[in-house]
Amino acid sequence: MATKSVDKIFDLFQTFQKSLDSQPPMATMREEISMMNFKIKPVQGDISFLDFNNQQLIEVLWRLGKLDDFFQKEFKKLAINQQTIFLNFFQNLHGDLQRKLNQLNLKSNKNLVSSTPFLEMEIIKERQETKKTN
Repeated sequence: MATKSVDKIFDLFQTFQKSLDSQPPMATMREEISMMNFKIKPVQGDISFLDFNNQQLIEVLWRLGKLDDFFQKEFKKLAINQQTIFLNFFQNLHGDLQRKLNQLNLKSNKNLVSSTPFLEMEIIKERQETKKTN
């Protein structure tokens, strides 16, 4: 029984990964990111020197948004014993994307010399509360 659960979760993630691999054009990703309601807050450092048009940044943010949507859609459909397995797969993929985000060179060309050598920021995806009808 546990093997079937793992296989089901693996298949879900494999299908999801294929959808990420066939990513849309950059302009479409930008539009989708703006609809995902990401908020970027500096924790330490100055974000004014960042290049928010960086292709790699857009790709990683788009993938993180899609991963979040995937999680929100699929997690609640799973049985309790499958949710633990799902979380493990999710955390691995989410961790990989966070590492990619941390490794990006996000300085814009106009500000190559920055007084802030270190930047820490929070990227939050705000959720729209859905009202339940009676």
